[in-house]
Amino acid sequence: MEKYELLKNNTEKTENGTILHRIRALRSFANVSEGDLGGWIESEKNLSHSGNAWISDEAQVSGKARVVNNAQVMQNAQVCDSALIYGNAKVSGSAYVADNAYIESGAHISGDASVTGYAVVSESALVCDNAKIEGRAVISGNAVVCENSIVKESAEVRGKAKIRGRARIFGQATISGNAEISGYAVVADKAVVAGNARVSGFIVAAGEAWIHENANVSGNFHITA
Repeated sequence: MEKYELLKNNTEKTENGTILHRIRALRSFANVSEGDLGGWIESEKNLSHSGNAWISDEAQVSGKARVVNNAQVMQNAQVCDSALIYGNAKVSGSAYVADNAYIESGAHISGDASVTGYAVVSESALVCDNAKIEGRAVISGNAVVCENSIVKESAEVRGKAKIRGRARIFGQATISGNAEISGYAVVADKAVVAGNARVSGFIVAAGEAWIHENANVSGNFHITA
């Protein structure tokens, strides 16, 4: 049995001219009751009729984007292009997920954060505030990327690592363990920051630099190897 319907007379036009339809639940499931109004979709391809997946509030899903399994898109979030939200993932606030981005497992994208390109955010990772995940970056585990930080290209952030401030992680850099990158720090190329290491200030770690264990690096200089 289908779990929702598109309201043909309740539509909204996006800035690019796409017509979206408000949805209404046809049956009760999870925290949704029969008759509840949901968010906005372009077509039934955007939201699965199986599982507990739902789009609520003023959230919008369009293009070839899909919300499946038990995923939730809520508040003023936007999901478009060929993005996929699945598992128990959540997209909330005014977050933006586009292109071919994947948000999976129990990952959460919130605030004004954006995930674009072929980026993947999985497991219990959190991307929030004004953070940006771009390119083919992968955020996994219990990692947190927040504030005004950017992770892009083929960089990976995993474990319980935290990226905050205006930090920039790119190239093939890897941040793992309980490492924390903050301030205006840059970690690029094939640099690795792991363990309980802290990198802050205006530090630039590039090349094949390896910062690990309990290292605490701050100030204004370059580290390469």
